[in-house]
Amino acid sequence: MQTILARATSYAFDPDGVLLLHGDHGSLQLRPTVSGVRWVWQSFQGGDGTIVRPDDPSQYTVAFLPDGTLAIQAACTHAVGTYTVDHTMIDLRIDGETGATSLPGLPTARFLRDLDQVTSHVFRDGKLYLALPMDAGILAFAPTSVAPPAATPAPG
Repeated sequence: MQTILARATSYAFDPDGVLLLHGDHGSLQLRPTVSGVRWVWQSFQGGDGTIVRPDDPSQYTVAFLPDGTLAIQAACTHAVGTYTVDHTMIDLRIDGETGATSLPGLPTARFLRDLDQVTSHVFRDGKLYLALPMDAGILAFAPTSVAPPAATPAPG
């Protein structure tokens, strides 16, 4: 594998977001994962044609941590939960919320409710799409970089 990585002569992404590396020593397929990225909510498209977009997408994020936990920001509300992934199937469970209480029907309440119902996911064009059951809708997310923590200066 290291030889292919080191000596790749070309690369491409397939429609599912898989990175394809090619070279004289073979080919390698690298699949995207949900963890290691903070995902910013872009839109919700309902099965009935309803489209919802947050006023400020940066206020609606999901981070899938490597240990199977979720860190969610929904405007002034922060939530935690767990997730499991099995190929395209994904199960999200929101365990608790802190911060401002949101009223039903507002983007925060809808965002959290929809996340808790997600059953599958796909990657397309660098974005993550989380699907609700029975064609109820799809949440679209774009990746965002996470700034490394600032270094603490040494005393003296």
